[in-house]
Amino acid sequence: MRFLLDENVSVAVSNMVRGMGFECDRANDILPEGTIDQDIYALICEREYILVTRDFHFTNPVRFPAEKTPGIIFIRHGNLTSQEEATLVKEALTALEPEAIKGHLVIVSRDRITIR
Repeated sequence: MRFLLDENVSVAVSNMVRGMGFECDRANDILPEGTIDQDIYALICEREYILVTRDFHFTNPVRFPAEKTPGIIFIRHGNLTSQEEATLVKEALTALEPEAIKGHLVIVSRDRITIR
């Protein structure tokens, strides 16, 4: 699995994903700052990245259909520390098989993991 972390996701998440043995790029490292959501979506589809984001726009199935992607992991908004973000994503990656993520929107929060 390959991951792309949106610019609003902490560095702790990329460190954790890499620590689990997955390839992980940060949007800030490969795209110009402020790249629009449509261009990020096109990139994840083209390069087969799983997107990890805190951007609520990516939960819109009309604008950003998850079924056309390797998956979108949305970290539900809340006052989270960097370590809490990393823990939520790690729990999802540990609990879910890759097939459960592919083509789905996975919403992670403090109290649950939801798959759409």
